[in-house]
Amino acid sequence: MAKKKTEVAVDAEDVTSAQTDLVSALVTAINSTKPVTKKTPFNRTKGTPWTPKDGSPKLKLRRTMYHHGIPIGSRVSNEEIELMNKIKPGRYCDNHVVVVKRRDKGIDIDYPVKTAAQRLKLVNQFGLRNFKELLERIVEEGSNPTKYVTPEDE
Repeated sequence: MAKKKTEVAVDAEDVTSAQTDLVSALVTAINSTKPVTKKTPFNRTKGTPWTPKDGSPKLKLRRTMYHHGIPIGSRVSNEEIELMNKIKPGRYCDNHVVVVKRRDKGIDIDYPVKTAAQRLKLVNQFGLRNFKELLERIVEEGSNPTKYVTPEDE
């Protein structure tokens, strides 16, 4: 007796999709059995708390900025750099914070900090807890000074 051969019509798309499924399954199996790679100085992701998380480039200051006469370095975030670029010289927070343009074209942000009462005045009277909030207040008060006028000033 002779055996009959049966021919099965196989579609080419089904073959390629089955092959890609098999390849992806093998790749995931191989990757799951790999050991965790060790972090070295060459393969670590470089980043600091001051670099933007979304990968955007770090902004540049238009001029040298000082805080109590000390230059502000690179340890500031992009939001703080944007605010510092908008600052104009003047007196803010009821003349407590003084922003001065220096001879070297830099800007110095200064306020009294010798005693504990002076240091706490920004927090207690104006509600400014950190440097970013201070910069926001200076920019807002510079752009809209009538909003921060006290009854004694009128």
